[in-house]
Amino acid sequence: MSQKMAPPPSTPYGAPILLEASKKAMAAAEAEANKNNWGVAIAIVDSGGNLVMLQRLDNAQLSAVRIAEAKARTAVEFRLRPRRWKTRWREVASACACWPSAPASPKVVCQSSQAAVSLAG
Repeated sequence: MSQKMAPPPSTPYGAPILLEASKKAMAAAEAEANKNNWGVAIAIVDSGGNLVMLQRLDNAQLSAVRIAEAKARTAVEFRLRPRRWKTRWREVASACACWPSAPASPKVVCQSSQAAVSLAG
């Protein structure tokens, strides 16, 4: 049941996203949310996890803003999409026999995403 862990990436996190690319990504994410009738907040962060754009769509919960930003930052800092981070957290916690219901750090969010967008290049 033991999986071989991949070595950490040796490449840098990449260049920060430019404003024009952020606008295009936001438009694509908003279109996907509207197509699926999702009331969500959309956060776009740069390669350092810094907020570049944030938009709360109609009918999104008030907490969606903080959650969206934390999920985006978590994905960048750990180089994992939130769904993969949740799986990884369980693997680590079960090895330590200390699985809590959620990560102890309020800055780390492992809730599964409805959709994730990653831009490369």
